[in-house]
This record gives sequence, C-alpha cells and structure tokens, in this order.
Amino acid sequence: MTGGSAGAATAASEPAAVMERRRFTSVRRRFTGRFTVPLIPAVAALVISFLGISGPSFWLDEAATLSMARRDLPDFTRAVTEHLDLVHAGYYLVMRQWLEIFGYTELGARSLSALAACVAAAGITALGRRCASTWVGLVAGLVYAGNVTVTRYAQEARPYALATAMGVVATYVLVRAVQSPRWWWTWLAAHAVAMVLVGVLNLFALLLAAAHLLMLAGGFLSRVTRMRVFVGWCVSSLITGLVLYPFVTKAQSQKHQVASIPYPTSEDVWRLVEFLSGHESLIWVSLAASGLGLLAGLRRAGWVRRERDVPAAEGLPAPTLSALAAPWLLLPPVILLTVSVATPLYRHRYMVVCLPALALLMAAGLVWTARLWRPLPLAGLAAFAVLVVPPQFKIREADERWDDLRTPAAVLKRHAHSGDAVLFLTPAMRWRSAGYPDAYRGLDDVMLAQTPAQAGNLVGADTQLEVMKRRLCLKQRVWVFWDLAGKTPPPAWVQARLRFVGYAGAFLPSGEWRFKRGKLTLMTRSMDAGPTKGCRS
Repeated sequence: MTGGSAGAATAASEPAAVMERRRFTSVRRRFTGRFTVPLIPAVAALVISFLGISGPSFWLDEAATLSMARRDLPDFTRAVTEHLDLVHAGYYLVMRQWLEIFGYTELGARSLSALAACVAAAGITALGRRCASTWVGLVAGLVYAGNVTVTRYAQEARPYALATAMGVVATYVLVRAVQSPRWWWTWLAAHAVAMVLVGVLNLFALLLAAAHLLMLAGGFLSRVTRMRVFVGWCVSSLITGLVLYPFVTKAQSQKHQVASIPYPTSEDVWRLVEFLSGHESLIWVSLAASGLGLLAGLRRAGWVRRERDVPAAEGLPAPTLSALAAPWLLLPPVILLTVSVATPLYRHRYMVVCLPALALLMAAGLVWTARLWRPLPLAGLAAFAVLVVPPQFKIREADERWDDLRTPAAVLKRHAHSGDAVLFLTPAMRWRSAGYPDAYRGLDDVMLAQTPAQAGNLVGADTQLEVMKRRLCLKQRVWVFWDLAGKTPPPAWVQARLRFVGYAGAFLPSGEWRFKRGKLTLMTRSMDAGPTKGCRS
C-alpha cells in the first residue's frame, strides 16, 4: 500500500512539473522572440547605416546644422525665432549636445540619424509582427534597412531619419492602444507625446495623423476599433494640435524659406515613386511587391488579422497590415501634393516618413508569394539585395551629395596662407564654409560685415564694395569662390565684385580648382605691378 501510494504521488506530481517547465519555456521563448526578432533588422540597419558614413562630403543643408549647432544659445534663439529654421529648432537643440559629445566630424554629426534608422527598423519589425506575422515583420525590417533612400538619410545630419523613427514609434503605440483592453489610455498618451516630437522634428511628417485617422475610422466602422479608443485618439490628437499650435503659427512667419519651391508637376509623382523605391532600378520591384502585399491584405483579411502567429497577449485584434500601411504610404504625399497645387510646399524629402509603410507592404507581398512557391520570398529578397548593392555604393561617394564642401576646404588647408583674403562671390558660398570651418580660420573674408551668428542667418551680411576694395589693397593673395550653380552669365552684382578685385590691384590667376557646383580660384598680386590708382585713391 505504501509503495502504491508513493508511485501514485510521483505520477501525480510529474505532470505538474512538466507543465510548469513548459509554461516557463513558453514565456521565455515569447520574451526572447519579442526582442530578438526586431534585433536582426536593427543590427542590419546599424551596419548598413554606419558603413561608409564618412565617405560623402557635408553638403549645404548639413552645413546649416553645423552652423546653428555651434552658436551660443542667445545667438541661436535669435536666429530661429526672428529669421529662419524654427521648424528645425528642436533638432538643432538636440544636435548642439550631440556634437559636443561626439564631435563635428561626418561620423559624429551623422551618427544620430544612423541610430534613428536602427530604431525605425526594429519598430517596423514589431509592427509587422503585430499586424501580420513574424515573417512579415522580419522581412519588412530587412527591406527597410536595405532601402537606399533610408541609408541616404541615415547618413545625413538632418532631422528626417529621426522624425521617421518617431513616426514608427507613434504608430506602434497607437496599434498597442487598439489592442489593449485596459491600458489603452497610457498608450494613447505615449502616442500624443510621440506625435508632438514628430511635429517638432518635421512638420510635414504630421500628415501621418491622417493615415492614423483613416486606419482607426475603418476599424471603428468594422467594429474592431472600440469607441473609447477612437474618441481617445481624437482627444489626444487635439491635445497634440494645441501643443504644436504656437510652434506652427510662429513657423508660418518664416514661410519665405520655402518661397523658392516650385509648383508640383506630373513628373513629381514618378520621381516620388523612384525616391521611395531608393533607385530607378528598384521601382518595379517595389511596385510589384507592395502591390501584391496590398491586394493580398485586402482580399484575405479586411481590417482584421487573426493569424495564429500574430502576438495577441492582450486578447484583442490588431489592425490589418493593409489598413495600417496603405494610408501611411499614400495619404501624406497625396495631401501635400494637392495642397502644393495652390501653395507650393512639396519636397521629396518631406515624405521620408512614408518609407516604413512601403517596407511593410513589400514584405507582405514577398511573404504572400510563399503560398505559390515556398522559395519565392527568398528569391525576391535576393533580387532586392542584388539590385540594392550598386546604388548603396554610389551614395557613399565623396561628391554624391547635392554639393561638395570638402574639396575646397582641403584645397585651402593645403595651399592657403594665414592672412590670405577670401572672396565669396555669392552669400551662399559663405554658408558652405560652415561645413569645414577649420579650413577658413586665419583667412580674411573681405566682403564680410557681420558673421552669420551676428546677422542671425546662415550667410552673414556683406559689406560695401568700397570697403572690400580697401581690404584687398592690403592683400597679396585672394581666394575667389565661384558658385557654378547660379545664373550664367553671373548677375550684375557678382560682376561688380569681380571688377573691384581689379581696382584693388593687378591680381593674376595662379591656380584653379573645380568641385561640385563650384570653383575656387587663387588670385595673386603681380610682383611687377605697383599700387593701382584705385588703392592710392
């Protein structure tokens, strides 16, 4: 009897131990899977973004970041509140601290954007898992990490990669609010904070709110989104708008900064497709994969996915991937292009925030093809990787950016003498000098009346031509910066500056260096020529 009782007790306790072990294993796998799967695209984005990050030269917009980040706080505040770039003030404030820690090099200035791309890749993977499947999330994160346009802005000291990452975070916490039965209001509060940060980093990225509205409205009509979540989102969006209203109103006083933007044309639509795809060789791959993803989602699931591999710890369904990604991809550019027909505001780079949606749809399309033939998704990813490699190498070339600021700086470091004069024939050329200011130290800017910090802008203030002539009379060498992207022939005021170089002495060209969108000429005073009449007077 005793032996029988012991055997029965052992038999009864054994299943309980096994069940406990299985429960622990299940929790561990769920915990590790939740973090390890997004980690794979994040690491891929990290490697791709930092690989060759210092290769391209700083360009004009990055020079603006460096110029503003170097200023004392009073000069900075006066510039952004009274003159320009209030829309980027939040980013500049972050960069002031970032550059002090990591340095004003290409690596230091661009590393924040590269890290933002990693965060976005991880967030996209989490979104794909929650709204579709683990495989869709993983493929979406990898597609995003390899996108050429993503890398382009991950290797740039501008706010667009950071704004996109915050847009992904805002979308993720909104999906969590839809799924959460109890803590939905905390997720909506996090969503409001994230959207405020999105607006501070890039005002046009706030068009993402229209995509969120359409997603929630569709879910509400199909009885997926609960009334309290929908109303709560409306309240949080209202709060976001109220917080950003003074910022937006003040920014409108600087609309002269976008006055040069042209009206959009039909070509801009195709260029946008190329921009989002990353390269012209990837257009048809992106269109085919994303189109398949959209059609598969709409055909099979409507607004809700209830797949077994979708994380559903909360017990409530997530929006479908098509309901999430299609408005995200289409609404922001459609709205901005429509508005720009009346008031030109459209730039391709403002739509970087739509890149995560393209990656999600492409991943859905690639994974769906496995139903036709299992190796198809792998073949599609391989084709994407092969097509991506050449443009990925291309964007890392030294002069790939819109203009090249490194070459003239290197010329000055090698050949300039302390006390040489430098003449910027256009104010924009002085702006370019902010990219590598060390090369210009010790040179005398003969047209300068106020530095950019003193003038509260990026180009400074020019002095009168007579003052320039008197300064040149004391110089033996002058470095002349030409803006080859300007009008041909040069405007009259540019030609007047060149004539005054002649009035100040018999300067002869002794060297010339061309770089992207510009030319640098060294003019040396002739040793045989005495003081000119202009200098004697």
